[in-house]
Amino acid sequence: IPFGWVEKSYLPLRDMLPKRFQMANLRDKWQKMIAILKEGSLHEIYRATVCLWSMNELREVCGIEITEGTFERMLKADKSGSILSRLMLTDLLTYLPDCMLTKVDRASMAVGLEVRVPLLDHRIVEFSTHIHDGLKYRDGEGKYILKRLLSRYVPSYFFERPKMGFAVPIDSWLRGELKNMLLDYLSWERLTAEGLFSPLVVHRSIKEHMTGVCNHQHRLWAILMWEMWRERWLDGGRV
Repeated sequence: IPFGWVEKSYLPLRDMLPKRFQMANLRDKWQKMIAILKEGSLHEIYRATVCLWSMNELREVCGIEITEGTFERMLKADKSGSILSRLMLTDLLTYLPDCMLTKVDRASMAVGLEVRVPLLDHRIVEFSTHIHDGLKYRDGEGKYILKRLLSRYVPSYFFERPKMGFAVPIDSWLRGELKNMLLDYLSWERLTAEGLFSPLVVHRSIKEHMTGVCNHQHRLWAILMWEMWRERWLDGGRV
């Protein structure tokens, strides 16, 4: 189904839908849903929700054979718990410390703040592993028991609504004021000399992004950040 058709059909109806279905960043969520629907196993579905590339796509963009990843090993190793509990454990051991908490720590320490996450108190985490899945997720609603508890103290309209993320316009930046920088750092010659990413795959993504065929903002941004970091810290280049 073309995204343009989905967008035209969804936007006029958005305000009439329940709050949890009033999505922002529709294009990103649509692409992620398509990626999830393509996968078959639990670890592949999990990877599609938190990663920029599937294992097959990663093999293609890097041009090398990549062995089984962390998610695959973890979700295959222990099948004793429910699917939800296994996914939550994988989150706790990978996505939280390696992504979410890392970003919070860097951003807060940059301005001298010590940030703590009360819900990650070890007693709460331990308690969460002992309660029934139905208290965590019920009728399409996540964080069920936390929301019921919070409703005792705070009006529900504060949390019964879509997330309000702080998204930056990377999509338009890469097509506009950062286009020349993107093409410079991700030039065919540079990628070929480095030998880490496939110039063919990267430039196909650039072309699709620039023409609006597909939004590759996060993938291109990740590769751009790697190239800039590599130049600064490994090659002793620009300061």
